[in-house]
Amino acid sequence: DGLPQLSAVQFCCDVCGMIPILNSRWHCAICKDFDLCEACHAAGAEDSLMPPHSPDHPLRRIPIPPLPHVGVSSDAANAT
Repeated sequence: DGLPQLSAVQFCCDVCGMIPILNSRWHCAICKDFDLCEACHAAGAEDSLMPPHSPDHPLRRIPIPPLPHVGVSSDAANAT
């Protein structure tokens, strides 16, 4: 459907501050709490960050599972 996927657990991009990171995040394999959104990773933004994260730390892409669609069926919405 082309819409961003939301997750029950929300991650923050440590470069641009986007909350929540949508679709997938890039997580440092060494730092305990370091995540990038796809746009910051694509721009190479992690290269200019201060320690403890370092540009030589490996990042891995982690897909963010979407929330299940919870809602009212169209039949129930039309009932009065």
